[in-house]
Amino acid sequence: MNEQEQGALEPQEPRQDPSPLAPEQELPLEREPEDLEEGWEDFGELRLTWQNRPANLLKAAEAVDIIQKAGRRRGFHMGVVALLVVFFLPELRFDSLVNILGGLVLLALAGAAAAMAYWGPARANQKFSQEKAASAPTAEMTLTRWGFSLREGNYSGSVDFAQQTKCAAAELEGVVALSFDKNRVSAIPLGDLTPDQRDQLRELLRQGLGDRFHKLPPRNR
Repeated sequence: MNEQEQGALEPQEPRQDPSPLAPEQELPLEREPEDLEEGWEDFGELRLTWQNRPANLLKAAEAVDIIQKAGRRRGFHMGVVALLVVFFLPELRFDSLVNILGGLVLLALAGAAAAMAYWGPARANQKFSQEKAASAPTAEMTLTRWGFSLREGNYSGSVDFAQQTKCAAAELEGVVALSFDKNRVSAIPLGDLTPDQRDQLRELLRQGLGDRFHKLPPRNR
C-alpha cells in the first residue's frame, strides 16, 4: 500500500482499497481433520472486528513494501537516474541558448524522476491509508488456517491460502498486514485483540501461509 512498491520510472499502480463490491465467495473454513499436518494443533476459527485507522493502515502498507523488497527497487531506480545523469552530463553543451535549454530540461527531468522514486511511494501509502480509513472505517474477518473471508466497507470477498499463492502477511510494530488479491492491503491492529486472539491469529497465519508470514523487527526512526 503501495513503497501494497511502484517504480519511479513506470506508472504507479495504486493500491486497490477501497474497491467496488466483490461477489461473495464460499470459503472452505472447515476441512477434514486428516488434512492437518502431523503434529499441528487445530486452532479452529477466529472471528475479528476492528477499526481501520490511518496510522495502522500506513504501517501495514509499509510492512508490505518491506516484504516485497520495495526499497531495493527504489534504490535501483535511483541508480538508473544517477547513471543517466553521469552518462549525459559530459555531453551537455552550454554554448548556445538551445543547448542550455536542452541541458536544463534534462536535469529537470532527472530531478523529477529521482524525487518520484524517493518520495512517490511514501505519498502513495499516505493517500491509501487516509482514503481507506474514510471509506472503510470498520472491518470484519473470519480466519482459519485454510484462508479468510473479509468485509471492509464496500469490499467483500474470500481468500484461499493454497490457491492465492501471492497472499502474504507481515507483523510490524503492533500491526499485522495482509496483502492479497492485486495490491489489496488490510491492517489488523494487535492492540485491539485479546492476548488469546493475538496468539490464535499468529498460529493460523503461520499454519496457513508458512514462510509467507513474516515477523518484522522494529524500525529505527
